Amino acid sequence: MEKKPYAPGLKTYTSHSEIVRHVAEDANGIGYASVESTAKPGVKAVSIGGVAATAAAVNKGQYPYARALRLYTNKAKESSATHEFIGFIQSSAGQKILEEMGYVPASAK
Repeated sequence: MEKKPYAPGLKTYTSHSEIVRHVAEDANGIGYASVESTAKPGVKAVSIGGVAATAAAVNKGQYPYARALRLYTNKAKESSATHEFIGFIQSSAGQKILEEMGYVPASAK
């Protein structure tokens, strides 16, 4: 925001679903939410600095407003179920499910 004050009439929300719903209802609305939200009617992703919000741009680190979601465990105390779950998420089958859910899979390069 370049240390500038927020716009008059700013509305804040506590969840991405609220942001998406209100942006979709307001022709002048703008908000920050996950990429899968752009599939909802009335919502679209914006290009930033000429870079479109695509899976490839996110995975190459080119789209500036993207973040990686990480899983953290204590390797010394990790159960076999936890280890298998993480392995599945990282597998092509797990990444396909993430993509079907609207998330950017790590394999979409």
